[in-house]
Amino acid sequence: MSAQGEASGPASSVVGCDVPGRTDVAVASLLTIVSGLFFGLHRSRWLDDWDSVQFALALERLSLTEHRPHPPGYFAYVFMARGIDVLADDPQLSLTTLSIVAGALTIGLLYLTGRVVRDRTTGLVAAGMLFATPAFTKGSVVAMSDVVVLPFFFGALLLGVLARRALVAGPRPRALLLLVATGGLAAWGAGVRPQWSLHLALLLLGLAIWCRAPRAWLGLGLGGALGLGAWLLPALRELEMGVGGYLRSGAQQYGAHPSTRAKLSADHLGEYLASWVLEWELVFALFASASLLLLVLGAARRRAPWTRAVGIWSIGALVLALLGVAEALWLHPLAFRRALLPAAPFVALLLAIPYGLFHAGLRGAGARAAMAGACGAMLVLGIAGAQARARQLDRSRPPPVDAARFVAEQLEGERVLVVAGMSFRHFQHYLPPHADLQWRDSFAWGPSLDRGDYSVLVTDWPLDGLEPSRSVRFERSPLLYAKHHRVTLYTYELADLRFVLDEGIFYRERWGFWTTDEARGWARADARGSGRLALSVHSAFGTQRTLELSVGDASEPVATAQVGGERQTLEASLPLGRQWQPVTLFTAQGCESGKARGVSGDQRCLAFAIHEAKVGAEYYALGDTLHFDANRVVREQLRQGWSAPEDWGVWSDEGSAVLALVLAEPVSDEVLRLELEARLLVLAGEPAPPTLEVLANGATIGRWTPDDGSFHELRWALPGSLIPKSGRLELVLRVTPMRTPAELDLGQDLRTLGVGLRSVRVSPKDADEPAAPP
Repeated sequence: MSAQGEASGPASSVVGCDVPGRTDVAVASLLTIVSGLFFGLHRSRWLDDWDSVQFALALERLSLTEHRPHPPGYFAYVFMARGIDVLADDPQLSLTTLSIVAGALTIGLLYLTGRVVRDRTTGLVAAGMLFATPAFTKGSVVAMSDVVVLPFFFGALLLGVLARRALVAGPRPRALLLLVATGGLAAWGAGVRPQWSLHLALLLLGLAIWCRAPRAWLGLGLGGALGLGAWLLPALRELEMGVGGYLRSGAQQYGAHPSTRAKLSADHLGEYLASWVLEWELVFALFASASLLLLVLGAARRRAPWTRAVGIWSIGALVLALLGVAEALWLHPLAFRRALLPAAPFVALLLAIPYGLFHAGLRGAGARAAMAGACGAMLVLGIAGAQARARQLDRSRPPPVDAARFVAEQLEGERVLVVAGMSFRHFQHYLPPHADLQWRDSFAWGPSLDRGDYSVLVTDWPLDGLEPSRSVRFERSPLLYAKHHRVTLYTYELADLRFVLDEGIFYRERWGFWTTDEARGWARADARGSGRLALSVHSAFGTQRTLELSVGDASEPVATAQVGGERQTLEASLPLGRQWQPVTLFTAQGCESGKARGVSGDQRCLAFAIHEAKVGAEYYALGDTLHFDANRVVREQLRQGWSAPEDWGVWSDEGSAVLALVLAEPVSDEVLRLELEARLLVLAGEPAPPTLEVLANGATIGRWTPDDGSFHELRWALPGSLIPKSGRLELVLRVTPMRTPAELDLGQDLRTLGVGLRSVRVSPKDADEPAAPP
């Protein structure tokens, strides 16, 4: 018998070391029980991830199109959770219980794997280091599949070792049964987490080559087919589709997932490496540096030879670790810390191998004790850190859950429509019945505003160009759980909401937001039926572009404008009613990126910068004074007949110039007072000065012929009966004759000008007030 295990004989050294014996099984069992108790104490009480909610939904019914669960399926994982749910009757408890059991089994199995690779020291260090990894601890207490696949991999590996041993001992039925079990366990693991299919296929291929017997291929293949059928056939039956339909549906749904379109870049790699350091912290650095040092010292002193078997195992573990990292980087580019979970056991094993090698070369008991003490100290530090993180995770709620609770508690009694993106699944699970929910990217939430008597709209992203009535942020440390670590809710009062762009835009800058060459959204008229749009916009990179604005399903634009690099305000009257209608902003000149133009590294394709967008009239409150200097003018109120506003006010440059107001309140039974601060081009003492005539909604209310060219305060009575219920008031200022300052020797200005207007005011008329200025 070897000094390192109970098993003996030629078959006991199939990997260069002994196959685990009873003592090793007892140690692995103890590690599993202790780990399970630890994970159970810190089990998450919530569905921490978007995917967790989808797994919980799948316990009721499978549907790839509804992401119950999300493609490519995870059917074996769902079936195991359903088995637990028969007793628990709680999807969250069932899913987290499955993670706890899987995490604990992985610790024990990794010890046995290290024992097979080298010795008990290697196994203990590998198991301890994995247990001390905060990322693995979190994966073992939340409702996710990342950790659940690991015991199937290591279980298949160890069964393969036992099968190889049985084959070496002679052709026995036990060897074939072990091979079938190995293939079945690996194939079931592919159903737990399909992204691991390549890992598990490589494992079976390596075992088949290592066994060097045709029956190994037969047994592993048969077991793989049985394991695959055990989860695939029931899933297809429930989905009511064939294998081809499943593959096509999965590919279609999975291809639409934004994560699959992410590319590995230097930024991604840098964030991944940073997250690695943050998760493993000082303990990882200590283990890595100490392992490398031990390996160099051991090889230099020739006390721990680098055997071929250990080299093969190390290379294999490294390949699988890199595959795990690649899988996580490509499929989860927004949650890099999850990349540690597939790689963590293999990295732990790689770092533990030098300890086994060097420990065997130490002859003195004191040296061995010192090494064990140093290793133990590092493990204690790591376990303390993992325990602290797990306790914090247990005591904190996921921000999307807090957001749903906020809607339930703070908006109770309101008719609420919640439109969510990344928080959608959590809202779907935790949102109260009084709030309706829509998925943001479906582009169906605009019309849904018309189907319910909603008073409040709540979103988890800002509606660009609009100021929310309230915004609330919920967050927790990304070190506890990287995904969904921050959610901000934006509340909008629907009475004030009339224009929203939601597709083809980039998130808010400090001044506004950018669009691509086609942006889509929703619009409706204001409460009085005004569909007037005022859009403050400029074109990206100073390129002249034609902006086309369409409403509804109309093929022709309802308004077009040439937009350059300078900010300008476009006004258009849109055919809108009180029902929400789709609107589209389009330019045939396309969009450009700063990187393509060589002016920046920005890769966004930009067309227009939207500074402000408003639908509806600018309502005028009686008694307010409107100023027409360039800094304070409301351009919507200046219609045709006016030149550009100047520092003092504005000149009319046509015979009839129009001011358009919409009064904020009805005045049909009142007599109002109209006040103007104005001037005409007049030379003192001239015999025939020009005359100003003022019309209100087509009716003349006053005339004025000045004696000089200075500003005068003018007042006329304005009958409220001239103003309809809509509040529309159109003032026409008509000057005859029109003149140029140059012809009057008042300067070099050759413009033909009429009235110079500084301010306008409409207010209730005082009793006995004269109808015209004295």
